[in-house]
Amino acid sequence: MRPLARLLSVTVLLAAGCAAPRGSGVAPSTDYPPEPVTVVLLWIDGLAPAVLDQLAEDDRLPHLQRLFLREGRVFSRTIVTLPSLTYINAGGLFTGCWPARHGIYGNRWFDRRTLELRDYDSVSGFDRINPDLAVATLHEHISDQHTLSVQCHTQRGADQVRNNLITSGLAWLFGDFAAVERNAAAEAESLARQPAADWPGLAVVYFPTADATAHRDGLHSGTYAAALQRIDHQVGRVVSALEDAAGARRLHFALVTDHGQVQIPPDRRADLLAWLRTERTADIATPADGAAWRKRAALAIVGAPRRMVLHLRGAAGWQQAPTHAEVWSWITGRPGQPALWEAPGVGLVAARGAGGVILRGRSGRCRIEREADTGRVRLQAEQGTLARELAGGLTRATWHEDRDWLAATAGGDWPDLIVQMSRYFDSSRAGDVLLLAEAGWGLEPDSPAGHGGAGAAEARVRFLWRGPDVRPGHDARAIRTIDLLPTVLDLLGERPVAPLDGRSFAGYLAGEGQVDAGQRRGQIPDRQAGRQSAGGRHRETD
Repeated sequence: MRPLARLLSVTVLLAAGCAAPRGSGVAPSTDYPPEPVTVVLLWIDGLAPAVLDQLAEDDRLPHLQRLFLREGRVFSRTIVTLPSLTYINAGGLFTGCWPARHGIYGNRWFDRRTLELRDYDSVSGFDRINPDLAVATLHEHISDQHTLSVQCHTQRGADQVRNNLITSGLAWLFGDFAAVERNAAAEAESLARQPAADWPGLAVVYFPTADATAHRDGLHSGTYAAALQRIDHQVGRVVSALEDAAGARRLHFALVTDHGQVQIPPDRRADLLAWLRTERTADIATPADGAAWRKRAALAIVGAPRRMVLHLRGAAGWQQAPTHAEVWSWITGRPGQPALWEAPGVGLVAARGAGGVILRGRSGRCRIEREADTGRVRLQAEQGTLARELAGGLTRATWHEDRDWLAATAGGDWPDLIVQMSRYFDSSRAGDVLLLAEAGWGLEPDSPAGHGGAGAAEARVRFLWRGPDVRPGHDARAIRTIDLLPTVLDLLGERPVAPLDGRSFAGYLAGEGQVDAGQRRGQIPDRQAGRQSAGGRHRETD
């Protein structure tokens, strides 16, 4: 995703207790007003864990290394919302919900019920996410407090907004990414010049430039590392200024991201759209074709190198969904045609099926089922070894809890895929067929690096946390990006105003439960993991 820089903030002043009046015969209360809390979210778009780790080991990120990797808590198995796109994850970060609940299915999406086409990757549409979100935002969960949003597209409910549209907008237009980063940090640093009693309770500083650089130049060109080094400097600037000025205020810093990145070599950049039109003779359109899509048999939502969504026209028109049989016929193709899972670069095909979600890859086919009342999920093998490769060691054909699936699969090639795909198709905006790229491949011809799929390098990221009572170390327990909102609410002493899908991990910050012993020595999980999957294919690691 390539929008402008952003910062989100919110103020929390917790209620004070009262001392009994003198001479009342009641001992003075020892319940003093709690110290006010500020949580600063530092959002680095597209932070690739492998590059972060390598630069830190080479002492090229001194501020992140000291403040977070050494003195903070590192959640090394944080799983993003799938597919790994910025606006899907903006929805998850700021609502604590899955896409089927918050309504955002990508930087571009189509809704067959209303025939709406949405594109956030545009000057006019970058903040259109705000009215599109179907549930309460973080600002709205704490609407009784002062809130501040700076240069952030997801800002609904904030009572103060600083977008810097002219200064940062022009800098972005002319490729002056350093200026965008400085502007974002300056807005956060300016809090230090205010009395700490007037500080917001939550500030989110958004840095989009590393992601934009990766899309343009790839991960290994040197410019991506340079972008992270510049951001490292700005993060150090913000943390230093605010910690020096915080006084009695309890100050938390959370460094988060929305997805990782995958390096895509030239010989692995497929043109899936061209393949569909030639090898499958597909009558297919894209949003770029304008209104022509209304007369076509399929609409392809592209714009992400690692995934493609296909919406198929039903027998009675676009507002009628095709049957499961029609969808599967489209996936397998006519006699003599290659199936979609045989297309170059495609690792998995997902679609609605009778009784669940069907996954199909080169190694087989399986079905994901979800219990409506409990939310438990099971995986049924139908053909080949795919179910075994995806199960993460859990017993197949057995119902398992949501978080058990997360824990079992978080370190694998397709982290948290089973649970997330069980819910993905609950909305008409999901499309009829989801195509996910295999390790190291892209589904567009011109991207040296990217994301949007569900592989480990883009779906498993780092959350780093620094603050009072935060125990330093690497935490191997699996969490999700949708867990951020309930965690922030916990720290601010707030309750959610609407149902959430995420779960707070605030208790983990102080070290509740076990931390992997190897990680206490500073090792990053999966860095030394084997490179072969259960099926013998190259494993996409961090």
